[in-house]
Amino acid sequence: MGKGQASFIVAEIGQNHNGDLETALELVEMAARCRASAVKLTKRDIASDLSREMYDRPYEGPQSFGATYGEHREALELTEDEHRVIRDHAHARGLVWFCTACDIPSVEMMERLGNPVYKVASRDLDNEPLLARIAQTGKPVILSTGMAGLEDLQIALDALGDGPEAIIVLHCVSQYPTPIDSVNLRAMDTLREATGLLIGLSDHTTGLASSIAGAVMGACVVEKHVTLSRAARGTDHAGALEESGLRTLVKYIREAERAMGDGNPAADPATESARQKLSRSLTLNRPLATGAEITEDALTLTSPGTGVPWRRRGEVVGRRVARDLESGTQIRFADLEPDSSA
Repeated sequence: MGKGQASFIVAEIGQNHNGDLETALELVEMAARCRASAVKLTKRDIASDLSREMYDRPYEGPQSFGATYGEHREALELTEDEHRVIRDHAHARGLVWFCTACDIPSVEMMERLGNPVYKVASRDLDNEPLLARIAQTGKPVILSTGMAGLEDLQIALDALGDGPEAIIVLHCVSQYPTPIDSVNLRAMDTLREATGLLIGLSDHTTGLASSIAGAVMGACVVEKHVTLSRAARGTDHAGALEESGLRTLVKYIREAERAMGDGNPAADPATESARQKLSRSLTLNRPLATGAEITEDALTLTSPGTGVPWRRRGEVVGRRVARDLESGTQIRFADLEPDSSA
C-alpha cells in the first residue's frame, strides 16, 4: 500500500452476519465475486465490553435481537470456531481476512486465529490497555477516526508506540448513514500532513461517490459496509452495500485508478492517428500557376495534419510553385521550386 498503489478495498461485514455463520459465509462469497481485497469482521467479548447496568438495560424494537442490550449483543457474536471457518473460507476465495478486536479477550482469540492486522474503532483510541496489547502483537494496525479528533488520534499513536509493523489511519464519520455534506474528504489531507502516515477512508454514506473520490484522493484503504439485504434486521444494514453496489464500487474505483495515469502530459502514441486526421496543414486558398510566388495571405489551414504545419510557413512563404496548383491544395515541398536562398 502507498502512493501510486491500488486502493485496498475492504468489504466490512462487521456484524451484518447477524450472528449466523451461513450468512457470514455468503457475505464472504459476495465479496469474492465482487473482487474486493478483504473482508473484515468485528469481535467483542460482551462480558468485557459492557457494564452490568448496560448489559441489563431493556432493548426492544425492530432492530433488537434480545430483551436486554447485553442479550442483543451476545446474539450477534460468532464463536472462535465460526471465525476460524470464515477465515479459512476467505483465504480459499483469495481474500484477506481480518478483524476488529474490541477488547483484550478478543485480541487473544484473534491471535489464536492468526489475525494479520488489527482494526481499532474510534471509540477505543483512548483505550490504552487495549492498544498496548495490540501493539505487543507487532501486527499492522488500522485506526479509525470516526468520533475522534487529532488529539485523540495522538493518544492512540502514543499508546501504540513502535509496536505495530505499520499504522494506517482511516478518515471516518460516525454517522450511520453519513450525509454526503458531512463526509469531509479533505480531512484525509489534514490527517496525512499531521501524522505522515498512510491514510484511508471508512465510508458510511449510502452511495458510491465518496469512496470513489476517496480512492482518487489517495486513500490506501477504502472500507465499506456490506450486507445481503439492506432490509435485514440490524442497525448497520440500511447504509451498507448489497452485491450489485459492491461490484459497481470495485469496478469504478479500479477504472478511476486506471484513469489517473502516470501524470506525464506527453501525447499518447495511441492518439497519433487522430492527431494526424484532425490537426491542420498549410493549404492554398487560391489557385497558383507554375512559377507563382507563395505569399502568406495565400495560405490557410485545413485537415488532415499530414502536410506542412503553420509553424513551418517560413519555409514556404516566398518560394515559387513548380506546377499549377488548385485552391484547396495542401502544400507539399515537392510542389515547390528549389529554394534559391538555400
